[in-house]
Parts: sequence; structure tokens; C-alpha cells
Amino acid sequence: LAGIEAQSVKATSAFSKIGATLITLNQTFQLLQSTLGPVLRGLGAVLEVAGKFERLDIMLRRVEGSAQGAADAKKRLLAIVNEMPLSLNQVTAAYVKLNTLGFADSERTIRALGNAVAGFGGTTQEFQRAMTAVQEIIGKGVVSMEEVRQQLAESIPTASRVAARELGVTMPQLFKMIQ
Repeated sequence: LAGIEAQSVKATSAFSKIGATLITLNQTFQLLQSTLGPVLRGLGAVLEVAGKFERLDIMLRRVEGSAQGAADAKKRLLAIVNEMPLSLNQVTAAYVKLNTLGFADSERTIRALGNAVAGFGGTTQEFQRAMTAVQEIIGKGVVSMEEVRQQLAESIPTASRVAARELGVTMPQLFKMIQ
């Protein structure tokens, strides 16, 4: 009986040590998780951004025709992004679409629309709507009152006045030209 009791005490001691080791391992894993979790999430975010830049580079290479042309365009587009509250994705998408439509002055148009939308406290969604209207006008090759009034003027309230001024005509002359 004394031998069984001694073995029981040894087993209890061993199980206590195993329990303490498991608690320590659990605490270590929790510490690693709380320490490495944010690092791994941050690494994931960095990789996601790197992937976005790679996709942007591919789009720009296709539009510009060369890696150097893409690099130059990217610098110019980053300058636009730094000037106004638009993302690089939005600016690049607008640039690619305008150039794909054969529009030569994309950067000036993006800047002008961005500034016009920002001048009224507009959002990136309003910039997108204005850019869609411009792309439809360029794509059709014809300006319609629908694009000017419904899409462009919703995003940029003074769009008609700005267009008239840029064309050097009065508002009535502009509307007559559009019809």
C-alpha cells in the first residue's frame, strides 16, 4: 500500500508539472499571437499594397507601351494624387480609361475634374461620376445634354459654366452647341 501511495504522489507531481507546462505553453502561444498577429496583419497589408502597385504598373505599361513610359506616367499620377484627395487607384483607372479612348490630355482632365469636384467639397464618388460622364462624352464623340446635366452637373455644379469659359463661349452658345 505504501508503494502505491508513493507512486500516486509521483504521478500527481508529474501531472502537476505537465499541467504547469501546458499553462506556460498556452501563455506563450497567447503572447506570440498577440505579438506576431499585428506583425503578420501588417505584412499582409504591405503585400496587398505591393500587389496593387504591380497591377497599376502592368496597366500603365500596356497604355504607355514601355516600362520607362509606365514609370514616368506613374510619377506624374503620383503628383496628381499628392495634390488632391484621390487615390492612386482612381487616378490610374481614369488615366488608363481616358488614354484607351484615345484622349491625349488625360492628366489635365483628371486634375481639372479633381479640382472642380474638390472645390465643392465633393467626394471620390462624385469624381468617379464626373469621370464617367467625361468618358462617355469622349467615347461617343458627341456631347449630349444628358451627360452635362445629369451626370457632370451632379458632380460639378458649375460644369456648364466652366465648359463655356474653357471654350470661350457664353452659356446659351454652349447649350446651342450641345443640342
